[in-house]
Amino acid sequence: GSRNYGAMGHDGVEQVLYQLLAKYPQLDPTRIYAEGLSAGSMTATALGIKKSHLFAAVGGHSGGIFKGARGLFSNFDAMWDEATQKRGAVEMPYCSVIGTADMVVPYFTPDNYKDNSYLNAWNTYQQMNGMDVVMDLDFEKDAVFGFTLKDRQSVVTNKGEGIRMEIGQHYKGEKPLVRIVAVMDYGHWNFMPTAQVMWDFFKQFSRDPKTKKLIYTPNK
Repeated sequence: GSRNYGAMGHDGVEQVLYQLLAKYPQLDPTRIYAEGLSAGSMTATALGIKKSHLFAAVGGHSGGIFKGARGLFSNFDAMWDEATQKRGAVEMPYCSVIGTADMVVPYFTPDNYKDNSYLNAWNTYQQMNGMDVVMDLDFEKDAVFGFTLKDRQSVVTNKGEGIRMEIGQHYKGEKPLVRIVAVMDYGHWNFMPTAQVMWDFFKQFSRDPKTKKLIYTPNK
């Protein structure tokens, strides 16, 4: 009854995927991924929590989990409760891409990181994945992210002076289940080089169609 994609709800998104899998048997049901920009980022982030049996990995560009959000986006309290119920029993890889100059969905500083939508998203996935949940940030440990990440690298781009990608990963044991990419001095819009960074992360993961357990095959 609505032209708004949000009217589908999370169940509607799931049903469309089942229809596509039935119609196109060449599709691999063990390697379904979700990624979006802005509102799409918020939706993909919620799908990874609410439809964790379906996706092998999810990611978001310029959007996280807001407190008080409604509808397809879901709010932090609801996401947190579901993540807590699944903690340690369900694993979902999550890739978060942020522009540090975003004025629409702002990045955070040492003074205002509490309840920031990006940190809310990272914390929710840390919680569901059974990882250490890092809510208190220390920017002396990492001036960009506020906590220690592995595989830290700085990638220079040709997109403009000062625009580079800062990348790091948060591990659970040997699995890098949260990848964070900060695009320095960049705004709310899509940053194309991060698509390859996100895909390189996604393609390591698949989901067993029977047990629904996550399968991790590291990149060679």
